[in-house]
Amino acid sequence: MMNTTFILSLLGHILGDFYFQPAALAQAKRSRFSALLLHGLLYAIPLAALFFLTDRAPVLFWSLASLAAAHLLIDWLKQLLQRSSFWQKRTVNRPSSESSLFFIDQTAHILTILILYLILDKQGFTLQPAAWLASISAGAAIPLSAVLQWTLLILLVLKPASFTIVQLTNRYKPIQPGQQPKKESPIETADNDTAPNIQGAGQMIGWLERLLIVLFLAAGQYAAIGLIMTAKSVARYEKITKDSAFAEYYLIGTLSSILLALLSYLFIFGF
Repeated sequence: MMNTTFILSLLGHILGDFYFQPAALAQAKRSRFSALLLHGLLYAIPLAALFFLTDRAPVLFWSLASLAAAHLLIDWLKQLLQRSSFWQKRTVNRPSSESSLFFIDQTAHILTILILYLILDKQGFTLQPAAWLASISAGAAIPLSAVLQWTLLILLVLKPASFTIVQLTNRYKPIQPGQQPKKESPIETADNDTAPNIQGAGQMIGWLERLLIVLFLAAGQYAAIGLIMTAKSVARYEKITKDSAFAEYYLIGTLSSILLALLSYLFIFGF
């Protein structure tokens, strides 16, 4: 089972970096230090909230504070790179560089969380829930570890997965004649696998798709996962058969979405 301290830290990161960061703020912090500081403050809020759900051990407080400071430092270094003339020239000729930077940035944050966990584990630190929370858990006969795991899994397959799919598929997005390529923000708000005409529908489809996949995995209904892809293919059948470029783009997006759901489930429950 994944360590509770690691789950708590990762949960705080996902909330702070994805759910507490509006797209406008993500764009603004690329050039404004004040926006970067605001993001750092918002990032610290879920970490502080999660701290108060524990027994408030001083070592955990300083560890989470260090995590917030390290996150701000990484984002500041990222901002310096994005504002440099080198990066401006590079992204003009290689738009995929923004996607690479997104993955490097998230990898750095995850490594910071992993280092924090290893330090606490070496010190023999054991995370304890707040007394009132432990009482509620005991009364309801629901293990807190299971609640944390499912909360992390659900949050992971929604916004973070959507943003990751955008970065994975952006370079394959079909360009209509006369249309200028769109430069996606590192924090985008829609899945790019099925992009229908109704605004936000593509994101909702992706969310429902991944939620169903993890529910099917939990229930052991693995064959049912194929029904999801079938249903999506039927809905987009006409465009898939008439536009080969869209068909390839659609397939990459759908397979990426399914793969992320599978990996998220295995990451949380498979170790």
